Amino acid sequence: MDEHTDLSEDEVEDEQGQDEVPVAFDLTEEDLDRLQADEWGVFTESSSGQVLLDPSSLYDGPSGPKRAAMAYASNPLAIFYFFLPKELWRKIADETNKFRLDSVDEIAQAMRARAQRPRETVPSTMVYSVEEYKAKLKRKNVIQPHEIVRFEIYCGKATAEEEAVVQQAVVKNLTQVLRGQPAQRLVCTDNFYTSVPLSHKLLSMGISHVGTIRKDRRGWCRDIEFTQKKRSKRMPRGTYRIARWRGHPEFVALTWMDNRPVRFLATGCSTPLTHVSRREHDGSLSQVPCPRVVRDYHEAMGGVDVHDQLRLQRYSIQRSIRMRKYYKTIFLGLVDLAMVNAFVVHKVAMKKKNLPVPTHAAFLRRLHVDLLNQTSEDFNSSDDMAELVTEPLPRQEHTLEKTEAMNGTERRQLLCKVCSAYAGAGVRSFETSYFCASCSRAKKGRVTLCNKARRLDHGSSLTCNEVWHQSWKNGTAIPAALQDKIRLVKKRRPGVVRESDGE
Repeated sequence: MDEHTDLSEDEVEDEQGQDEVPVAFDLTEEDLDRLQADEWGVFTESSSGQVLLDPSSLYDGPSGPKRAAMAYASNPLAIFYFFLPKELWRKIADETNKFRLDSVDEIAQAMRARAQRPRETVPSTMVYSVEEYKAKLKRKNVIQPHEIVRFEIYCGKATAEEEAVVQQAVVKNLTQVLRGQPAQRLVCTDNFYTSVPLSHKLLSMGISHVGTIRKDRRGWCRDIEFTQKKRSKRMPRGTYRIARWRGHPEFVALTWMDNRPVRFLATGCSTPLTHVSRREHDGSLSQVPCPRVVRDYHEAMGGVDVHDQLRLQRYSIQRSIRMRKYYKTIFLGLVDLAMVNAFVVHKVAMKKKNLPVPTHAAFLRRLHVDLLNQTSEDFNSSDDMAELVTEPLPRQEHTLEKTEAMNGTERRQLLCKVCSAYAGAGVRSFETSYFCASCSRAKKGRVTLCNKARRLDHGSSLTCNEVWHQSWKNGTAIPAALQDKIRLVKKRRPGVVRESDGE
């Protein structure tokens, strides 16, 4: 879409609400049943070699950690906060303190009830009143972000109408991660995520997919299943059966016999014969023949296995502490993920600078010392990361441009998106002719922003441009209470003060 083209109001509302609307898959249950019944073209062991598909063209541009991440990568504490930002710690502390105050009445009643039980046998036992318990609870010090000891995470109640939740999450996450970037990627998933509707949806987005799949998934080709659960001695290791969806030849279903049958579903992958290395019982390596799609899967999932080994088998906080509350375990898992990601990026940075690369244990020891030295002062800064950056940040790609569109003799002006979010009783909204081209492309609509200081953030005066790009992280971290107020509309709303008329 041309960066100077505005979306219609209906189209913009669809774009703005994309995170709230569930992902819709194109294949219905009837389509999957019909596919499973008679739309797979099956090739058995004797004819499976006839299926020779070429891979789809994939992205071959720059890869690796972002420049923004590399700017903090030399400092273990900085790169850890890059993946687990201080704003999250503040939010957890605020919500925990709020929950504690909201629960004072309930907790005080329970404390008094417990204290009264001994009175049944010892009448002289002293028991405080509910009000005294409340006062005692309210005197407790609030939790600070740097000393969090409990976490409240509400995940919502599952409903009977919810279906394919994990597959929807894959689509939403990829949409967010690849926003503004070329598609043409190969995504690998295990059998927890893989399904025919997911592969079909990713293909429509220009993304190839390969994953192991469960045999009870709707639409799966049952005609390529092996009857035995284990490979017999008479069957060569690496034997496989393959099927293609007649209506979509790029879809491949594959059952490959290792020591046990392994099922794959793939789109945009190649099928010529190659081999993979497999570990034998005596520790030796053997070369097992397989279609190229199997090797693609093993190469991609190998990185996932290494990450899991670092997170779950080496120095895992999540597995070393048993928690009664599930949400604490969830958060410790997030901390483990952040530490592993930080270590991986730190290694890349050290190698790039030809500096000694620390071991995993040495990296964690330094990070633990730095975290223990954190105080409340470290969380009061207006810029969380300014003091931690170890090399210059990449040049800001988000710069304001002035529209060339004219409205009579004047340049066309539209509502500033930040002003629109904060507009209300007694708060004016302004129009401006400045816009951010990069954000406009990402949002698929004109992102107009004032270039005058109108907001206060942690005592600092910020322009609407700085609020959008710094506080709101290029429009990806807009506060939930303000998201519904932002609309990229084509027509100017009446009764709005122009930027030049303001102040």
